[in-house]
Amino acid sequence: MITFDRLFIHYFNRFFKDPMNLLFVFLPLVFVLINGLVNQQTEEIAGYDVVLTASSIVLMLSFHFFFMESFVMVYTKDQKTSMRFRLGVSPVPKGHFFTAMASGSYLYALLQATTIIVITSLVFPTDWGNLAITGLTVLMMSCFTHLLALFVCLVTKTNETARSTVLVLPWIFMTIGGGVGLEISGFTLPKPIQLLFDYSPITLATNAIQETTVLAKGIRSSGFYLACLSGYLVVTVLLIMIVKGKERNR
Repeated sequence: MITFDRLFIHYFNRFFKDPMNLLFVFLPLVFVLINGLVNQQTEEIAGYDVVLTASSIVLMLSFHFFFMESFVMVYTKDQKTSMRFRLGVSPVPKGHFFTAMASGSYLYALLQATTIIVITSLVFPTDWGNLAITGLTVLMMSCFTHLLALFVCLVTKTNETARSTVLVLPWIFMTIGGGVGLEISGFTLPKPIQLLFDYSPITLATNAIQETTVLAKGIRSSGFYLACLSGYLVVTVLLIMIVKGKERNR
């Protein structure tokens, strides 16, 4: 009997055996460590290095988008090849396959976040604020990236197109998430573009965590940014429902 637990373990093992996943877990940590050891531009508040704290949060969240590639590879193999016919006759509800895939990949995102938080806290004076808020933000970002990956799989005609798309998307979101850096450098963007930067998923998630650290200015609560981030989740779910609805009507 195939159960959700067995499905979860199955997909977790598949993600674990993917070398790219391990790379995306530890690569941001390497960048953080290099930044902390080499960068001489530090600013401390209450004994914490706010520059390193901010860069660590952004790196941790940005690399979540790279988990999309591994997810798409697994999804397209199971759902867009002859494998789907074997899965279709199994007694397990179809929704369990996606949930098990996403849960297995989310565990990697949680491992990445935990690794960065623990090591940077031990080595450098970083402040991660409220860990409950940080964990919730990581969960929401992981949900968004996996839903976005699923949407890409549904709207693309070939597996190669889906994989190519999710290779480009992380760089787009990381670029948009760097809007704060452009503002600090004194470069003035047109207001619509600046709003795009300010309310991008990475910026919203970063602000949600920062609001509970020494970087908080007390102007907005992290709940505001999490609410905005949840808007991305809702819109992505609606888009998936629309695409799935069109597929049923064909």
